[in-house]
Amino acid sequence: METARRCAARRCSRSPPRPDSRRARRDILAAREAGRFVVGDPEVALACVGGALLGVLDLGVTSSATPDALDRAADQLALYLLSMFDVPRDDAERICARHLSTVSGWAGSR
Repeated sequence: METARRCAARRCSRSPPRPDSRRARRDILAAREAGRFVVGDPEVALACVGGALLGVLDLGVTSSATPDALDRAADQLALYLLSMFDVPRDDAERICARHLSTVSGWAGSR
């Protein structure tokens, strides 16, 4: 049984990153190289971002939060994640206050 677990773990550790995470990983590494983020292990950083995002998305599914409350939760998430990457609080707040452009043709664009 132990051998089977070790073989499965080796297969998982050798599997290529999922395409949907490649851009996020690239951006985290680029920010680290530019000195904007302090990141040790980019895989752990990506897991933290993904887990936090899933938690906020879950609020939209399992709670009776209003769209405005979910928008505030997303803004708070961005602030917390930037803080996690050691972005100074003033800079993080300034970044989070910026207007986001919409993506043409995306179902969520207003």
